Amino acid sequence: MSILVTGASGFVGAHIIDTLLASGKEVILAADLESAPSPVEDRRVQHLALDVTDAGAVRRLIGSMRPEAVVHAAAVTPSLEEEATQADRIVAVNAGGSANVAAAALASGVRRLVLFSSSAVYNGLEPGVRVVTEDRPLPHPPASLYAVTKIACEGLAYRFAAAGLSVCALRVASVYGEHERATGSRKAARLSQLHRFSTATAAGMPLRLHGPNAGRDWAHGSDVARAIIGLLAAPSLNHIVYNVGSGQAAGFHEIARLFRAEGMRESNSPDALEIAMQAGDERPALSVVRLAADTGYAPSVPLEQGIPALVAHHRRELAR
Repeated sequence: MSILVTGASGFVGAHIIDTLLASGKEVILAADLESAPSPVEDRRVQHLALDVTDAGAVRRLIGSMRPEAVVHAAAVTPSLEEEATQADRIVAVNAGGSANVAAAALASGVRRLVLFSSSAVYNGLEPGVRVVTEDRPLPHPPASLYAVTKIACEGLAYRFAAAGLSVCALRVASVYGEHERATGSRKAARLSQLHRFSTATAAGMPLRLHGPNAGRDWAHGSDVARAIIGLLAAPSLNHIVYNVGSGQAAGFHEIARLFRAEGMRESNSPDALEIAMQAGDERPALSVVRLAADTGYAPSVPLEQGIPALVAHHRRELAR
């Protein structure tokens, strides 16, 4: 099976490439902006330059390469400030890029397309919701422009499925993993809380923690990738939208406890790096029952395993 992954040099894209390689896939087309360096190098990966906002370029690449499946992971992960100043770029990449990829996939006879939505579409649910399923009504209005673009991706999936394309959209939980780093589409300020915990712990930097025990669902990048492989392999898709996560929410205090076990230092000094939680940061767990039923998915990297591995990775990076 030849698989095209857009946004392949990004955080989640790199985990997808790694997991595809580990699963034995031999033809992997890794597409991204020409200037984006890839953290994964392997002779089985062919690197291609692609701007997903260029409909003609997308159509020509997919039409010439004829991949059997496409995983569209290219996206901009903006801050609220960037949403206010770069709305046109965010919509062009996240929504327009998805439309371009879906149209080219349909025209070229791609067997399956996986689009990325986000658990951000659930942001703004009423307090007290512990677990969300895909059929739960979404908050209105959406909580961010990013959420607007991801809801648009889901709408595109429904429309192109009606046109005959085998396609699904993934509402992915908060992702962490060894490939997370700042890129052109994911600025340092948008790196995950677990990344900030881990890099500080690895470097021996003191942290100043405060805030309520707000929880959220954390998924390791390799688990997200395994979910995608399951969806690509499924004979047919019973749904258009799938949650991808761990199925449970971990509280801020539990996260801190796991990092303390890895040597995290704490300080009340105002010079210490601050990691804070707000009550509004609370996120429900994502039910993965639908995904498990259709693909056999089960998360395999619990935080008790993922956090030590992440800190060890960052210590190795510092040692280099």
